[in-house]
Amino acid sequence: MAKGEKIARDKSTDFDLDRTLLISKGFDILEGETIKLASKYEGSLLPVSNKSQETLVRVSPLYPCEDIIFQPPYESCFADGRFKNIRSDNCVRVYRGFLYCYGFSFSGRYFVIADEGGITYWEADHN
Repeated sequence: MAKGEKIARDKSTDFDLDRTLLISKGFDILEGETIKLASKYEGSLLPVSNKSQETLVRVSPLYPCEDIIFQPPYESCFADGRFKNIRSDNCVRVYRGFLYCYGFSFSGRYFVIADEGGITYWEADHN
């Protein structure tokens, strides 16, 4: 996440999906992992923060187009300078588009963003 780079993307349409439990098998560096799924219409709700106190915030200044902002610990994209302890210097827009769903993995080491173009995920630089 520190680099803001995509680390893997699977553009195939042929994948193993359990429609009852809404899970799928991981790919690339997540090979062997089970991934809980969420979508625009069904699935699991994903956490929007992790135990490292990083947060994903959904904003829609250009609705219906939406942005996802990554906020490091103790920072807020809404900070306006009134509070000395809350900054916005390192908040980063990681997505702009027509969003289906987003969130952190339950381990907090990854976050995903899904839209009509597929699923993109980022991996944390820390443990």
